[in-house]
Amino acid sequence: MYMGLSLEFIAGPEHAVQEAIAGNWYDWLLDRDDDLLRADFSLHLIPTDLDRLSECFGEVTGRNSTFLRPHLKVVVDTEDGGILSVAPDWVKYVSVCDLESVDVITNLWCQKMEKDHEGENLTPTEEMRAAVSALIALTVAAVRLDLAVVHGWHC
Repeated sequence: MYMGLSLEFIAGPEHAVQEAIAGNWYDWLLDRDDDLLRADFSLHLIPTDLDRLSECFGEVTGRNSTFLRPHLKVVVDTEDGGILSVAPDWVKYVSVCDLESVDVITNLWCQKMEKDHEGENLTPTEEMRAAVSALIALTVAAVRLDLAVVHGWHC
């Protein structure tokens, strides 16, 4: 797993997201004083771990599972960070998850990551549950309020 890699989902009105990206996008990723919704996955993950989480959303809801990666489009890409837009169909895919299923999703996610990261014993943490819960809540709000969702990362 990568140390120091920050991964985050951010949702807000399309114009606010576009303005932030057009401005100093890197500082915007670090800003916590805005009105945007955020789900922080700075949990020493690698990008494929988020694909595993995406699979879990489908499995828990009884739908066909899908990876996150095919639903991302690069907006900003630098050596130290980037922003990817998240397709509305993936946002809807996650939004049907029930917040009461966070523990089940997180446990399943850890099991999948353990298989990918041989030799690592992964136990669900409160930070993982909080991130999954925040992502579900973010996607529910994004669908209900027609918000743009982006995925940002930085070192």
